[in-house]
Amino acid sequence: MTNRIKIEEKSNELKIIILSKMIWPVIVITIPILIFFVFTEIKAVTHLLNSGYLNIFLIFWAIANAIGLLLYSKQMLWILFGEEIISINHPIILVKRSIFNLGLKRIYYIDRIENLRVRDESIDKPKKSRIKTAGVRNPDAGMLKFEYNRVC
Repeated sequence: MTNRIKIEEKSNELKIIILSKMIWPVIVITIPILIFFVFTEIKAVTHLLNSGYLNIFLIFWAIANAIGLLLYSKQMLWILFGEEIISINHPIILVKRSIFNLGLKRIYYIDRIENLRVRDESIDKPKKSRIKTAGVRNPDAGMLKFEYNRVC
């Protein structure tokens, strides 16, 4: 086991905390991109505020730049501070992916889980994402696969 994984056992609960993987090439590439986004956003907004006319292209540029800044910032925060918490407390499994304890959580009932397995790259190909931030999309998530019966 690596130092990224912590396992805590309580009386009737098992908690697994998996810290995100430090991907140094992505961090090194993302920092200058974030600086570029911040610099161009400041320039675009100050130009919009100081000019006496409405520039549609500059408004579009500032909005698109802000979206890019948010996506790259989220990716950098995930790489540096993200964690996945898996809490097993009969009869539920709670899976939470968070940054600074803010994030989405999913609850699965144990009796509805079938065919639990470790993901095999040759069989279980990951779905391609439409949006990829900094070339990766949560590389730590999704190592376990299972079928979940939503209706009993």
